[in-house]
Amino acid sequence: MKPFSERFNKFILDWHLANGDKFDLYDTKQFDSENIEATYNFYVAHYELKGTIPMWDDQDNRNIFGSSLINSYFRGWHDLVHILNGFKFDFEGEVKSYQVQAKELPEDWYFERQLMFCEIVGQAAHYSAGGEPIRDQREFTKKHLQIDKLI
Repeated sequence: MKPFSERFNKFILDWHLANGDKFDLYDTKQFDSENIEATYNFYVAHYELKGTIPMWDDQDNRNIFGSSLINSYFRGWHDLVHILNGFKFDFEGEVKSYQVQAKELPEDWYFERQLMFCEIVGQAAHYSAGGEPIRDQREFTKKHLQIDKLI
């Protein structure tokens, strides 16, 4: 599946290659959306004990990256920002994590910032407002950014 931004995918891959030692790859999801606080505490404890955070490949390509593996790398980067900065897995923590990550992108990457805003803050807002977890992140982003004809 085609990514929404090839250069964003490359940025994430390069970031992961430079920081991959900060992650433990698991075969199963280590994230409980029914108990976000416990998941956050698990990630913090895991990081304090091992110096790594859990990561998994959900094998689902319905994301802005068109790749489950790049999506996993992005989620790993995002979760690491949460843990290193003490940002909880709540709406405020998502906004703060987005702000940190957006600063790491090249200054002129406006479209990629919009993608990341939708991916992080848009999905968090949807979920915080009582929405179900998003099953197709590609369609959610297309609809939110109104970019159907571009992708």
